[in-house]
Amino acid sequence: MNGHGPVNITSPKPSTSKQFALELGGVTNAKILLPIGSFPLKVIFGEGATVLTNSQKAIPQKLQDPLGSSLSTQI
Repeated sequence: MNGHGPVNITSPKPSTSKQFALELGGVTNAKILLPIGSFPLKVIFGEGATVLTNSQKAIPQKLQDPLGSSLSTQI
């Protein structure tokens, strides 16, 4: 693994926000709140709402290369 540059510390198997919220709620025994539409977020955050509403599928490629493959299974 090359030690230079940014590294995405993410799951190699992307999930949706809904899947993540359901799993988090199950682990923490918390109730899942109703989803918030994009309009209220745009009113509150303006253009910054796109960060919250757009999908990001960041794959930890540097951790999955041949030298980092053993590391990615240990994290």
